[in-house]
Amino acid sequence: MHSLAKGVKVLSAFDYGKKELSVQEISKITSIHRTTVHRSVFTLEKEGFIERNETNGKYRLGLKLFELGNMVAANMDIRHRARTYLEKLADNCGIAVHLVIRDGWEAIYIDKVEPTKSMIRYSRIGKRVPLYCTAVGKVLLGGLPEEDIIKALSKIEFMKLTPNTIDNLYELLKQVQNAKEVGYALDLEELELGLNCIAVPIYNHFGNIIAAVSASGSASQFPVENIQELVKNVQETGNGISSSLGWIADR
Repeated sequence: MHSLAKGVKVLSAFDYGKKELSVQEISKITSIHRTTVHRSVFTLEKEGFIERNETNGKYRLGLKLFELGNMVAANMDIRHRARTYLEKLADNCGIAVHLVIRDGWEAIYIDKVEPTKSMIRYSRIGKRVPLYCTAVGKVLLGGLPEEDIIKALSKIEFMKLTPNTIDNLYELLKQVQNAKEVGYALDLEELELGLNCIAVPIYNHFGNIIAAVSASGSASQFPVENIQELVKNVQETGNGISSSLGWIADR
């Protein structure tokens, strides 16, 4: 943790007025010994967080920070653009609505709109859930090459959270492919007994899946035989958010 803290201090030494710094300058700004700065700089450069100007030997912030910053900005932009659509869907359907992104091999809720009388308490902003047994997970996996899914998820344990939870990679791949074909995914009491969920993808202007929107409620709120009406509403919401991000359908 001490090394991490020192690395953060090294990165924080740079600003708009100090875009390039030598090891000696970083040491002076941070009050960290030059030897320690050397070690931090070596690690940060190796990981792409800073880069060296070969002309003057000084360091500047690297592309990795640019990449991470863009991810944060993109997620914030999605939340801002999606909020009105989420609120409308929650009001129209009377169930909890979520905005979700993939983080590694988990899904993470980044926004939630819940009707006053909703009984859904399993989710909260910032909570992580597995990809293999959630509707949002199946949708988000649809944006990845199948070989990447197989390579990563063949190493994980498919825990049976309910009797309906998918417990093998073959069945998961079938449901991911089906979600890509029909444009939505279902979780029928896979994550939690008594809880059903519908999810659809959100696309960016390149047509890449970058997030998912879901509607969740008790099995009694939307039984399987009546699920298509809700699917239509959730798809309209997903398409609206995608369009606001520059996506053009059937381009």
